[in-house]
Order: sequence, then structure tokens, then C-alpha cells
Amino acid sequence: MQSNSFFDYIKYEDDTREIKLLSVEIVNGQRTRSRIIPSKLNQILDLKDDVKGKNLIITGPGPIEVYFALGYYLTLFGVKSINYKQHDNSLIQLGKNNGVENKPWLNICRAENNENYVQIKKSTSLDGKWVSEEIGYDTCADLSSIESIATFTGSGAVAMYALLGISAARQNLLDARIEKPQEPYVIGFSPELAGVLLPNSNNKDGIVVGVIGDPNSGKSVLSHSLFHALRIGVPEPFTSWIYDCDLASPTPNWYCEALSTANSKEAEDYYKALRESYKAKWGTEMEQRCAKDLSVLRKNLDLVLADLPGGRHPKPEDTFLPQRIPSATRVEMFKECNYFILICRKDKKEIIYKGWYDALAEHGLQDRILCVIESSSPEAQFDVTNLHQDSNGTFICKMQGLDRKQGFGTIGNKIVEKAGEILKYFSLASL
Repeated sequence: MQSNSFFDYIKYEDDTREIKLLSVEIVNGQRTRSRIIPSKLNQILDLKDDVKGKNLIITGPGPIEVYFALGYYLTLFGVKSINYKQHDNSLIQLGKNNGVENKPWLNICRAENNENYVQIKKSTSLDGKWVSEEIGYDTCADLSSIESIATFTGSGAVAMYALLGISAARQNLLDARIEKPQEPYVIGFSPELAGVLLPNSNNKDGIVVGVIGDPNSGKSVLSHSLFHALRIGVPEPFTSWIYDCDLASPTPNWYCEALSTANSKEAEDYYKALRESYKAKWGTEMEQRCAKDLSVLRKNLDLVLADLPGGRHPKPEDTFLPQRIPSATRVEMFKECNYFILICRKDKKEIIYKGWYDALAEHGLQDRILCVIESSSPEAQFDVTNLHQDSNGTFICKMQGLDRKQGFGTIGNKIVEKAGEILKYFSLASL
């Protein structure tokens, strides 16, 4: 068995392979999807050589875009069959027949902007749910009226989206997209790239605020708390989002929320172990992906909070100096940011500030530092003090108690109370 960040890949003695999605997204009994899932879908592409000619079983809890991706890519890879394993372990073979048919549960239309939409309709029978006979899992949906790009949307079972993925691949649809109303972006699929973020039709021109600082300085806690503060402190229709740029050591929403409510060391260790499965190898492709995603998100939102990586820092036995922006591709992530919030530990404030200022200055980005925070005493009750603007207009303040155990809601509420000037600046800057 091979474990990946969000699925197990099981090889049986015959020509059967099973992809079992992991239930790492169950937190306190609630299913919350990690925001890094779209960028992880490329791991499906790694299965290409092994699955060809095999019988595939797909199962486990997961969002619709994962099941669409499995149907789409496994079909492109030339698998022999795709079977969905239900809760009772029975199998449904998807797209068993080679033909296609019109589906009563699909509405295919062209919007005013000439985009093709494939919408799953809500059934009027059986309490609003479609049954297997109506869905027709053994035959693909007829997508022949679609010329090129199609956006799939609507509420439906994951097996329905897997069947749509199979249908799209068999009918040579080379640009497929998933639109979820609750998400501020569209998830795109093509034969070469899985799960890329794409702009939807909002066409905003928002701003990106990067939260920067050395590792273990409280960047993620501050980012999530600021996100909470923006949601309650800036009235609608202002829209905001948080994006974790450090996919090698991510701090997804479910992990932060889980740790803030964990009431024992055993619970903390459990969530930390789950987080380990999300870590990925850092590389230029990941940095390029993050820069691209930030560019897309700004077109869909008023403000994006980017939790940026802290750079490469030497261990005691190392001889190299800290490299806070160590590569040309990482620079592109920072260039996407309109402003920076720099957090510095109190005991090394001058060293950290100069290090980040100089690193940004190498690329002409130093003037984008909007706020400098001196952080201390994470164990203390959270508070914001001495907030003011210097002669350059940079916000300066002190924060204590940046610890996720205090809860992002508690910290965020305090930020609204004590640092509302910064939130107001963000809301005006995004206009």
C-alpha cells in the first residue's frame, strides 16, 4: 500500500487497484475540507504508469472535485474499469457501456458569456434525491453539444461527478472546470494539470496582503486570526480569503481549528499526525503554483491573506546565512503581494526586521511593508498595544498571546477592537 497526502493506493495481487480517500478532514465530528486539496490533485497524475489496463476501485469521503478528477484522469490513463465502492462495500461500475445518453439529471446550457455549463439538477422524487436507476451509472453522459470548455456545477453524489469525469475524458473534453458556489474560485482540469485555480466571472481587482516573518513567529496564527477579524470587522459585500503558501509544511483551516479546541496532548498529537500526511516536497513547481493561485484569487476577492513561507534558516551546525527569499520562483509569490505584514519576535526584532527589509529590498519590494508587529509572550492573554503609524505611514504595534490555543475567534475579536484602523485601511485599499 502506498500512502499519499489524501489517499491510500492499494495494489492487489490481481489487476485491481484501489484508491481510498482518507478521512483526514473529519474534525470534531464535522467534515471540513482542507483548502490545500486542489493543489494536491496533481498526485493523481503520478499513478499514470501503474493504472493502465487495471480495474480501479475508488472509495472514501472526499469533495466532488476529487471524484471528478479520479474519473477524468483514470480514464485518460487507460484503465480497464472504474468502480465506485459504496458504504456497504458493494461496487458500481461507472461508464460500463461505451455509448452516451442524455441524462434527466443534467442541464447543459450556454451562458451569456458563451461559457458552457453542465448543471446537476435536483430530483423531484424520493425526497429530492436521485436513485441509481435514474442516474444510469453504466452509461456516460452525452456532452457532444459542448465545443471546448465546460464548467460542471450543482449538488450531486460523488459517484455522479466521477461519472461526469469519465464522460468528459471519453469525449475528449480538454478543459473541464468545477464551480462550487461556496468557493471563491473555479477548479480547472486538463490532461497535463490537475486542480489549478482559475478565475470565475467576478473579475475583481483585489489586493494580496502577505504575512511574513521567520519560522515559528506566529505567522499562521496571525493570518487565521486576521481572516476572522476581516469577516466580522469589515461589512459585506467585502470578501476575503486566506491562502497557505507553505504547502511543504501547511497549516490548513481544519488543523488550526482542531488544535484550538483540542483538550488533551493526545488530541493534539493526533491532529499533528494527520497534518504530516499533507506535507509535500518543496520545489519550484510548488512556488510557481502558489504565485499563480494568488494571481487568480485576487481576481475573485477584495482581499487575500497570504501566509508566506519563512525562508531557509541555518541549524546550529550550518554555516550559511538565513535566506528569507531563497529562489527566483519564490520571489514571484512575494511580487503578487500589494502589502506585507511583518511579524518579529521581541528578542530578535532588529535582526529579523533588517533581514526581511534587506531581502525585500533586493527585489524592490521593501516599500510594501505596511505593518510591523513586535510579538512576545505567546502564553499570555492576547492583546494589542502601542498601535501607531510612523513618519512613513507604516503601522507599528505590539502583540502578545499569539497562540492558536486561545482560539482565532478570540484573537480576531480583539484585533477588531484594538487594531480596527488596519482593517479599515485594507478595506479602503481594496476599492
